[in-house]
Amino acid sequence: FFLRLHCDYRDNQAAQGIGIFCPVSSDYAKAIADRDGWEAMGNLMLSAMRKATGQTRGNVTLSNQYIGNNWATMPNFLIEMGYMSNPIEDVLLSSVPYRRRLVEGMAEGIYEIAVSRGLL
Repeated sequence: FFLRLHCDYRDNQAAQGIGIFCPVSSDYAKAIADRDGWEAMGNLMLSAMRKATGQTRGNVTLSNQYIGNNWATMPNFLIEMGYMSNPIEDVLLSSVPYRRRLVEGMAEGIYEIAVSRGLL
């Protein structure tokens, strides 16, 4: 598994949530999963992270926009952990306990994906 960790930014300070970006149709991505498979894996990751953090917002986006995702030869996700432009999320993102919950959610997401794909 390969996770690219980011914090998001929008001009709208009310924007919030966790974003999971998955590749969809590069040759490398197709060797790992089809569109439905990527969406399912992304939703498992998002669900685990939301559960761990208490975050109620977020989405999964299938995109060929990110070269690092498109060329990876393993399940990979660009994870936007929250919005630095949102004052509340910015404080959370600077908090060690919250960052620990984010990581716990990612670890649980990886576990659930591995189980769903028969890797464990």
